[in-house]
Order: sequence, then C-alpha cells, then structure tokens
Amino acid sequence: STDASEVKIRIYDITGSLVTEIDGATVGEGSSIWNKYNDVEWGGTNGRGNVVLNGIYPFEITAKLGDRIVSGRGKIAVLK
Repeated sequence: STDASEVKIRIYDITGSLVTEIDGATVGEGSSIWNKYNDVEWGGTNGRGNVVLNGIYPFEITAKLGDRIVSGRGKIAVLK
C-alpha cells in the first residue's frame, strides 16, 4: 500500500559471490494490471560489465518502507 523509498537487488553466483547490485526505482501502483508491478531489467552482466555465463543466479531484493526493511529471495536463470 506504500511505495518503497529504496530498493536494492543483489544478484549472486552459485558460490555466493556478488555478481552485481542494481538500484530499483519504485513507481506508484497503476490502476490497470499492466501498471501494477515495477520491472527492473538486468542485462546479464556483472559489476564490471562482462556478460555472465549460463546458469542459475540467486538474488535478493531488499526494500526500505519507512523504518522497516522487507526482503525476498529467489533465483533467475541465464540462458543464451
């Protein structure tokens, strides 16, 4: 019901090493289903701009909501 003031997305390799960190911008929820969620694109590169290898990459999203921090984890597949 409220927009996050700060969003960070951290993508790791399978060994747990940080691949890249992305700052996510938040936009208020729209009235249609197509505007309901925020999308953040990742070009499949690491922090130095090099393309990563095919594989599974765990990620963590943290969002600051006022004085609370909410986080979630998942996995993303890179296939070229």
